[in-house]
Amino acid sequence: IFNQFLFLIKDQFKEQQSGLGYKYRIETASQYQNDKQSQEYIDAHQFLEDRFSEFTDVHSQFKEIMLTDSTGNIVYTSGRHHQKHIGEQIDTVYGFHYSIFDKAKQDIFLSPIIMDSKHSSGHTMIISAPLFLQTQNNRFIGEITGEVDLSFVESLISERTGLGDTGEVVLGHRTPTGD
Repeated sequence: IFNQFLFLIKDQFKEQQSGLGYKYRIETASQYQNDKQSQEYIDAHQFLEDRFSEFTDVHSQFKEIMLTDSTGNIVYTSGRHHQKHIGEQIDTVYGFHYSIFDKAKQDIFLSPIIMDSKHSSGHTMIISAPLFLQTQNNRFIGEITGEVDLSFVESLISERTGLGDTGEVVLGHRTPTGD
């Protein structure tokens, strides 16, 4: 998951040579979020939708991708579940006792596993990372947040092939004295 998310950040979020890449779309979506009928918002949203629908189709464990502006307001979400939160602070969506937005400003943030009944496994994890513009002295423009369904991890853990009749595994550690 982590490597896929890093790939998304590195590949999908590098600033386009044309100047009309993600930076423009994130800032445009933020600027026009109260005027969703404007052509500027519609174009920015469609650009983002095209990119992220392809990603979530290929990497199905990512149930939703959200983008925030530099103040933490959600400006885009790839899924329907969080559409109602566009314009709100991302920290209000998950209700952690700390700020996801603040933790991810400097580096990639991985949340603890949380119970979430809307996913098939009932468990999810949040991965969030900062977005910077290299052409503007690494100016912080927002964050990308992925919501991950952990059902595939549960299926790996519950697989017992090769574990014998009981399915039990005993872990041990040899000390320097050989015990």
